Amino acid sequence: MQADYAELLAKSEPLLPELAAYYEEGDLPMVRHPFCYSVPHSQQMNALTNHRFRLMKEEIEDALAEEQFSRYIFLHERPYRLNAFLEVADKLPCDEFSRLLASIYTDSENIWQNEDTWRGLLARGIDQSVSMTDSEQQALAALPDEITVYRGYAERGTAEGFSWTTDYDKACWFAKRLAQAGDACFVAEATIPKNDVIWYFEGRGESEIVVASPEKYRIGFEGLE
Repeated sequence: MQADYAELLAKSEPLLPELAAYYEEGDLPMVRHPFCYSVPHSQQMNALTNHRFRLMKEEIEDALAEEQFSRYIFLHERPYRLNAFLEVADKLPCDEFSRLLASIYTDSENIWQNEDTWRGLLARGIDQSVSMTDSEQQALAALPDEITVYRGYAERGTAEGFSWTTDYDKACWFAKRLAQAGDACFVAEATIPKNDVIWYFEGRGESEIVVASPEKYRIGFEGLE
């Protein structure tokens, strides 16, 4: 960082208006701007956060001007990367569109907050040859034409999500991981045609299957103890 850290912490100044618009009061005050986060945040950190914001804004603007679209997207904070992708989607060649969309999907933690947007993007036609590894393509090809998949969720979740798994035990793990105290846990089961699969991802050992329209399949479920 170009400016001295201690010097910035010792400096008193208000948050920039662009950051002040993203300031959240509460038990844990924070700033969550698309370009930079400050969590937790205190007034003592204003100058430091302003400085980080200016640096990131310049870098992001440069990436966009130079049409470095991947860099532009991933310089944004994680929850805002889909919005950054949408800003440049029409400028992307088909292979880069598919590759970047897959990267954003696997990196996202808030798919459910943008469900309609994801549904539209997943239905646009994805090139699996550039958005899945060779190993993932081979694994998908080896699956039967009708695939049994599972989805773990807690009672505040839903059985109709885009992400499923071929691994029942992994679905159980997800159900319990997402549960809050007192929640009931469930595993949904469906059979889907392989031709409907958008992606098969092996990362993190999840054997993840992504489909665009889960509601069209007959879904059964069971409760977990």
